[in-house]
Amino acid sequence: MWKIEIAKALTVASAAVCLVSIDFINSDFINEVELPELLRQADQDSGTCIVPVFLRPVMNSALSRSGLLAFQGINAPQDPVAAWTDTKRERCWMRLAELVEKGKGRARNI
Repeated sequence: MWKIEIAKALTVASAAVCLVSIDFINSDFINEVELPELLRQADQDSGTCIVPVFLRPVMNSALSRSGLLAFQGINAPQDPVAAWTDTKRERCWMRLAELVEKGKGRARNI
């Protein structure tokens, strides 16, 4: 029943944190089900806030095709979390938690 639960969650989500890696970009389920629905929801006036977190390096061409470069990420794609110190990672997760908790507007406005 997990697919039904994901479908329900996608229609009511006010925020989506996308943990971006090459595995995320290459996932059929993400590309065919989750990401198209999130992008559709984000285009609505009160749409879903999409916040990319770039975990590992991914080619810009793949990111462009995904549509995620339209959204302000917690970090830049060229500065992936995997290259950070533990302290910098902790600061990132705290900032992300604060954004989600406060229910900030669209990720483009972060």
